Amino acid sequence: MTNYAIMRLSKVKTIGQVAGLGKHVERERETRNADEERTDLNERLAGTGDWPADVQARLAVAPIIRTNAVLSLEMVLGASPEWWTTGTEAEQDRRRDAWRDLSTAWLRDTFGEQNVVAAVLHRDELSPHIQALIVPIDERGRLNARHFIGGDRHRLTELQDSYAERVAVLGLERGVRGSVATHQEVRQWYAQVQETAREVRRDIAAVVEIEPPQTVVARPREYARHQHDRPGRAPGVANRRSGPARAGEQGDAGTPPHGEPGNRDDRPRRRAGAR
Repeated sequence: MTNYAIMRLSKVKTIGQVAGLGKHVERERETRNADEERTDLNERLAGTGDWPADVQARLAVAPIIRTNAVLSLEMVLGASPEWWTTGTEAEQDRRRDAWRDLSTAWLRDTFGEQNVVAAVLHRDELSPHIQALIVPIDERGRLNARHFIGGDRHRLTELQDSYAERVAVLGLERGVRGSVATHQEVRQWYAQVQETAREVRRDIAAVVEIEPPQTVVARPREYARHQHDRPGRAPGVANRRSGPARAGEQGDAGTPPHGEPGNRDDRPRRRAGAR
């Protein structure tokens, strides 16, 4: 059976979120999927246990912190559940300790030792895992999450590759790379749909002799009406519908419909004072 390395990353933008996350990780509030009798087995790998204080201490070196900045990154590292239970208990302990050391070293090498302000190995749940908090201070001393995680999925893929390579000696493999390919397929599909929609709009505009606008039109109905009534329009072409033309409109042959006068000049005029 294939066993996979697991890495999950999420952004934390407020100290309140940091505090709530710290209470969960430090087991300061009830955690339903944790065994209270095994909580003493948890190991603190970095930090003092006061997550907000640890984050604020690291943020003190940053000269400017934007109001919408990412203050920290939560990282969860683990492995397939079956991987932890293979072999004797002694073998499981040795394998877990080796994984812990490799994972902690990877965090520090990737994000900087001082930036890893908190990390805990949880052994009180079914599958051991590490939850870490990283304050993304770059080499210039600035708070800069984009420097570490980029702005798209490609950087996340690189991080997953890097972590999987670090723990590959323990028999863990990288998960199937499918998210990027799927994302590209979705983008291509949307591009095809949008092109088809543009072609349909051009076809409709050609039938009713309306020139498609080159930019977004605030009042499309008025634009269409203006195109409909513009000078030089061929009689009877813009209104392509079945049935006779309405009163006051010219038919395809230019003859007055229903025997009515074709224009106001052909109608009999009343004499002044006539009733």
